Formats: sequence, C-alpha cells, structure tokens
Amino acid sequence: MSQNYAERQPAKRLFAAELNEADYHFKETDEDRAPNYLLLPSGDKANRVMMGGTLMSVEDVSNEGNDPFWKAVIQDGTGEFRAFAGKYSPEAASVLQGVKQDESMPPAYVIVIGKTKEYRPEDDESEILINIQPETIAIVSEEQRNNFIKETAEHTINRLENETGEYVLQADERHGDRVSLLKNDVRESLGMLE
Repeated sequence: MSQNYAERQPAKRLFAAELNEADYHFKETDEDRAPNYLLLPSGDKANRVMMGGTLMSVEDVSNEGNDPFWKAVIQDGTGEFRAFAGKYSPEAASVLQGVKQDESMPPAYVIVIGKTKEYRPEDDESEILINIQPETIAIVSEEQRNNFIKETAEHTINRLENETGEYVLQADERHGDRVSLLKNDVRESLGMLE
C-alpha cells in the first residue's frame, strides 16, 4: 500500500553547526515520491528544516539576468549557512530581492524554512555542502531571533539526550560522539544572547 507523501513533514529546528556537519541524504522507501531525508548528527532525520540568524549578505548568482537566483548567507552564532532561492521558490526569492534592493539591509534577522540540498563543489567532488532551498524566509525582530535560538538549543539538546531514537545509532556511527560534537555549539549560541 502506497503512503501519502503530499502531507508536509514538520520542519526540524537546526543550528548551522549541525547542518554543516551533516553529509548524508536518504529515502526510507523506493517509491518515487518518497521524502528525501537528511541524517542529523544529533540523532534524527529531517525532510524540512527551520533555521534562523543574521542575514549577512544577499547576492544574485544567476548567469543570466532574466531569472535571478539569490544566494543568502546567514550567521546564527554557531556558523554560517546558505539559502538559495529562485523561480521555484518565488516567496523566498521575493524577500531576498527586497532585502537586496533596500540599501539599509543586510544585516537583518531572518528565519528560514525549507528543504536541504546537497552541493558538491566542482573543485572538490569529495566535499559535500548542505544548503537550504527555502520555502519561506521571514524577516523578524531581534527578540524573535533570540527566542528562535533558545528554542533551537532546546530542540537540539532533546535530540542529543535521546539515546534510543531510530537514527541515533546511524548518527553515532557516521559522526562519532553526538553530544561532544554539538554541545559547545549549543552553549555558544546561548552565550551569544547574554
């Protein structure tokens, strides 16, 4: 019996440090429309992620000017992550275009919800970079960004404290000690708020 994949997967809250450590996508079934998951180093899986921080730069990286393809670099206190938006994510692209046109920004505080995508640089095929293909990008207040960081720290700690989850063993095998890998990043993110 085939599963209904039309229902959206909940977005997992993630820090850049964890996204930058992640390097493995997988499907749980061979069905065509089965979701593509990212194995999280904290011991879970994510089809969609929610990330936030300070939008440091916005740049049109398209080769031709007809269809802008926006690259956003976002810093969350644990590291940087990148989000790319173009004609297939018009809402997010519109926000980034607006930021680019507003000379007073960036920096701005943002929250991004989207799917993860693998990218292999041409100069190093062995390197895997994980970027976000955003569904939405929202410009938020400093207080909203701070609340997001606190909640993300809590979600990350909950994943790290789970010793029996289905993906804990896979994360340990792939990344080593999950807790020591990410606990300093969680601490740094909370320290940034003080």
